[in-house]
Amino acid sequence: MALLNIDEKTVGIWFLALTDDCDWMCGVSETEPEKKYQINYRFRYHKDDKVFDSADEKSSYGVKASCTRSFAIATVRHIASEMKAKGAIGEIDELLMQDGDVDRFLKEFRDKPYVYIRVEGRIKP
Repeated sequence: MALLNIDEKTVGIWFLALTDDCDWMCGVSETEPEKKYQINYRFRYHKDDKVFDSADEKSSYGVKASCTRSFAIATVRHIASEMKAKGAIGEIDELLMQDGDVDRFLKEFRDKPYVYIRVEGRIKP
């Protein structure tokens, strides 16, 4: 399961370091405006310091939610806040799509310290 396909239906991405060797990332996308949302999240258990081709383990989960956009966002914020309150070592990082500007969202996401990008194949001009 892909965590999130970043496109005009993307609502946002959240990230939180839980321990020195485990983090959580969540992505929300809209499947039907103001009615249905896909919420995908994963836990990553770091085994080594390789960025790509790592032995890290990941546990991914997904849920379809019938709710409004604001409720989906509030729910993910609440989950992140609960994990932070229970001892997560990092700060909650939230990136929301603004005005459907996918290019801006991708640039902001790419610049996050926990994001590593490897481009394979040809990039369209």
